[in-house]
Amino acid sequence: MKNMKIKYFFLILVLFANNAFSAESCFPENHLRFSPYDKSTNGISHYSYQELQNQVLKAFEKTIKEKYRKVLIFEDSWDNDKVNAYSTRDLNNNPVIKIMGGMARHPELSKDGFLLIVCHELGHYMGGAPKALRGNSEKLSWSSIEGQSDYFATSKCLPRIFKNHIENREIIKSAPSKNLRKAQARCGLEDALCIRVAMAALSVSKVFHSLREFETYPDLEKIDQSVAYVMEYGHPSPQCRLDTFLNGINCKDKHQIMFDNKNPTIGSCVTKNAERPRCWYRP
Repeated sequence: MKNMKIKYFFLILVLFANNAFSAESCFPENHLRFSPYDKSTNGISHYSYQELQNQVLKAFEKTIKEKYRKVLIFEDSWDNDKVNAYSTRDLNNNPVIKIMGGMARHPELSKDGFLLIVCHELGHYMGGAPKALRGNSEKLSWSSIEGQSDYFATSKCLPRIFKNHIENREIIKSAPSKNLRKAQARCGLEDALCIRVAMAALSVSKVFHSLREFETYPDLEKIDQSVAYVMEYGHPSPQCRLDTFLNGINCKDKHQIMFDNKNPTIGSCVTKNAERPRCWYRP
């Protein structure tokens, strides 16, 4: 009887640990690698890797402490050569974000794109409904699904970080002219915040495309016209993700309203070019 109780205790402990340490990844698992010793990628430096994460920490640590009574933790994974990022929780349910060094070294990823990825991972914790399913069950997990995390990244997270309008204008001046013109056409000539986010979103979408080259190449002039007949719980296409990022920043009147864990309408927009795209979202 005693042995049965011990086995039962450890079974409960394992189930709890699996739930606590389950991780959500920004991109599908892949074999692309960028070593910290590879100097040819011209990627983000280790110093920038840490400083950019600190920007997100400073912007959200107070909110997470007051709203969830938790502490935001960044795990240094600079030496890991994988191209991915993960969001998980520790045993105290504190959000833990791990950005692999290989991701930071990807040649397509800009500094603003890196911030967008960090915001996406934070979105798994703060993004609200719709939530991911737990394993193969119908039970909901703690994590927001991929598309919702993308929507959070630009509708709630980056606007809080890119709040310096003068800095936004200066940064977009250095953008490639062709992509800048496309971003201006989609955002408006004077919307520096949207343009900056659009350039970051294009950077991240290109990284995603490098892992799924069979998909359509993401373009600021295009819109994914596909309609999901059921909710997409996995990773949407590169173009669909780009559209989600852009719609998120266009949801301007809701930038300060956080999402709800049960009601997906709270904090979101339903107007054209600001709603969750139907290429992944099924109301």
